Amino acid sequence: MDRIFEVVYTHWKDTDRLLTVQGDLPDNMNSSESDLIFVERHDGQIVDIRKESVISTTQLKPKP
Repeated sequence: MDRIFEVVYTHWKDTDRLLTVQGDLPDNMNSSESDLIFVERHDGQIVDIRKESVISTTQLKPKP
């Protein structure tokens, strides 16, 4: 994985519950027009997150 981001977001049903996922934000999957962001975890699983639920996005490892 070239770069790693940490995304902190609220659960879609329980906004008091914070969740965290780490992985890449593939450019080919994410666009400004979509209401979702897609995170590809290190195990290959894709996690979709509603943009409105994102609390923070932090880049932990930059693209080389």
